[in-house]
Amino acid sequence: VSMSSRPQRLVSRTARRREERESRRRRSRERRRRVRAMGVVLSCLPCIAPSAEGNSSPPADAAGAPQQTMVKGGDSSDPLPTSRTSRSVAASSRSRSGGVGLLAPEPAFEGSPRFAKTTDQVVVGLKEEGDFVSSLEGVLRNKQMTTLTVFTSTVVGGAVGLGTMSGLLGSVAYMVFLAVQLVCAALSRMTKERSAPRRGPPVLPAPVEEVRSEPVAETLESGVARTALPKEWVLEPRTKHKYSQVMDEHDGYPEELELLSGLGIRPKRVIALTIDVYAVGMYVNAPQFKAAFGAKYGALSEAAFAQRSEELLEDIITSTERVGRTMRLVIQFSGITSRMLISSFDEKLEKPMKSKGAEEEYEALRRGLGSIKLHPGRVILLRMGTDGTLVATSGGETLANCQSHVLCQAVTDIWLGRDSPAPSFREDAKTRMYGTLHSPLLGDAEAAAPAAGSTAKEAQQKGETTELGGTWEVVDAEGVEEFLVTLGISYLVRKIATRLYTQDMKIIEQKGKTVSFTDFRNRRRGSPVTFEEDVVVQRQDKQGKDLEDVSSWEGPHLIVKTTGYKDVLTSNYWRESADTMISETTVKDVTMRRKWKLMDL
Repeated sequence: VSMSSRPQRLVSRTARRREERESRRRRSRERRRRVRAMGVVLSCLPCIAPSAEGNSSPPADAAGAPQQTMVKGGDSSDPLPTSRTSRSVAASSRSRSGGVGLLAPEPAFEGSPRFAKTTDQVVVGLKEEGDFVSSLEGVLRNKQMTTLTVFTSTVVGGAVGLGTMSGLLGSVAYMVFLAVQLVCAALSRMTKERSAPRRGPPVLPAPVEEVRSEPVAETLESGVARTALPKEWVLEPRTKHKYSQVMDEHDGYPEELELLSGLGIRPKRVIALTIDVYAVGMYVNAPQFKAAFGAKYGALSEAAFAQRSEELLEDIITSTERVGRTMRLVIQFSGITSRMLISSFDEKLEKPMKSKGAEEEYEALRRGLGSIKLHPGRVILLRMGTDGTLVATSGGETLANCQSHVLCQAVTDIWLGRDSPAPSFREDAKTRMYGTLHSPLLGDAEAAAPAAGSTAKEAQQKGETTELGGTWEVVDAEGVEEFLVTLGISYLVRKIATRLYTQDMKIIEQKGKTVSFTDFRNRRRGSPVTFEEDVVVQRQDKQGKDLEDVSSWEGPHLIVKTTGYKDVLTSNYWRESADTMISETTVKDVTMRRKWKLMDL
């Protein structure tokens, strides 16, 4: 009996084990299915609502008045806060503007504590700032921050899942990393809100795409009444930040007429994402711009002006002694810090400033920019005058005040140069410059405040002259070595050329606006090269490279543009005194400056 029952027991035991294995497999498959479903749900946790960019006008209420939206975290120094509109209150509560949370107003009703009825203004209530929940809501409404958070969490979760061959561990890593990032971002936002100065509910005018007011007559200190200063502003298309057509945010207004001459954004590429870091606008002193370049570009048609736009941008960069300008930055990305902003400046300015001996001036600018906390909506002004002064301000506070034409040119070259990090701004400047040159506001401005140092009459008052004739010898030279390196000259040739440039002599003969240059090195006359205004001159350099030169006069300055090298080379000659001449030759952002003395023969 025992022998016959033993096989039966073995068979039943084997069957039970088989059933247990099948049961474990089913439970395992069910767990994996649930984990996959959980991962799909978790990937949608930070909801990214569809953008309301297609909405160009705010909805009207029952009375026909447009509803208002309000930006949280804006800078109180910005006279026109950024806003977006939406088709419904629900859509407004989900919309955002480059990392800035938006709050849509509830329908106004009689006695509502959130709204006060006035004739032409709407008071928008503020949600309590500084608490964790509202900060977390602001982070989740930030499209760029949320997208970056989800992307990085997905990468980390996928890496952990592949490394451990476990979907469960990958999902856990995804959730943990996502939660840590969101909590840290919310805490950072909450800290910024609590440290920011408290302010009451902002009073917003009812905005449309462009606000206009009646021209108001203003009497300047010179006694001349300017009757046409329209209060207009435009929106930067992507960030929706407002820029006034006339710069009125520094103490030069209204004596100095600076018009908006370029507008765009500074994007940053992070793997597969593009982040809008800040909006940038350039204001150019219109009277000085017309006095310096009106004769050169004023008679051109709009199409011909566009063809010479690259040459114009080079002129603007190098003309800090004749044309004042102001750069206006409005922070857009909530994750940017002052250290990150300074690092971006260092990439463009640190090396040129050290090579040209302007470290102290640049260090003052770095300290000023590093002393403030950045947040969306914060405005930074970089105002550059014709005396080389650069004043950086933000919210009425002076951050830096230094003087260096080298620094002013390098700062302008950041955005207008060929390697500009803001290509949309550079392209926009090419078209807006034409409007600045032909602005109807220039009539009163020229009568009130003529451009300093840019007309022949003022040049005579300063003792300057357009006469460059004479035999000249170099007595001082700066930036020669770096200039030759940038030009692409080989090492051996560079050593010879450095000695020639620092010991150069030339004979200049001038008849009206026709100028002839003759090399006089080692007191031996070379072949003359004659320049006539706006006439192309073809020649070869010492290495046999074919070059083309075009000359023009801008007041007492002779400007020669040379093409044929890798980059355009710009030479500027002017007489500093009766026996002194200055020449500056620039390629990219590197300038060779030489001082010449009149020789007694």
